[in-house]
Amino acid sequence: MKNTIISIAAVLSILLFLSTSCIKEPDPIYYEPFDSTKQAQIDDSLIRAYLIAKNIEAIEDTLGLYYHVSLEGNGIFPTPASTVEVFYKGYLLDGTVFGESTDSTIFLDLNKAITGWQLGIPNFSLGGNGTLFLPSALGYGPYQNGSLPASSVLIFDINLIDLQ
Repeated sequence: MKNTIISIAAVLSILLFLSTSCIKEPDPIYYEPFDSTKQAQIDDSLIRAYLIAKNIEAIEDTLGLYYHVSLEGNGIFPTPASTVEVFYKGYLLDGTVFGESTDSTIFLDLNKAITGWQLGIPNFSLGGNGTLFLPSALGYGPYQNGSLPASSVLIFDINLIDLQ
C-alpha cells in the first residue's frame, strides 16, 4: 500500500511538472518607441490634406507650423516674450472644439504658452486675426492632455486684441 501511494505521488508529481513546464509564458507587451521624425511626417501630411480639403492657403515655417492670416492688423507684432490678449478657438482636425474664449478675452504670457503659440502668434499683428495649424510637437507632443488625444494636430483661430 505504501508503494502504491508513493507511485501515485510520483506520477502526480511528474504530471504536474509536465503540465507546468509546457505552459508558455505570455510575451511581454511590446511598446514601439515614439519616433518624433515619423510623427512629424504624419502631422505634416494631415495638415496639408486639411488645408487642401478646406482650400486654405497657409504659410509654413521651418518647424512645421502653418499659419493663415485672415485679417492684417496694424503692423505691430508681438514677440515671444509679449503678453497678449486674444480671443481664440481651439479644435482638432475633425472639428472637435477643445477650448475657446467665447465671452471674454484671455491674457497670456507667450513665453508660458505651448510652443506653437510662442512661434505662431507673433505672425499676427495687433488687431489682426488668423489661424494656426500646429503639428503635435508644437502642441502637447506624444502626451494626452485632458480630452486631447496624444499626438494631436491642433488648430487655433486667433484674434489678437492687445499686446504688452
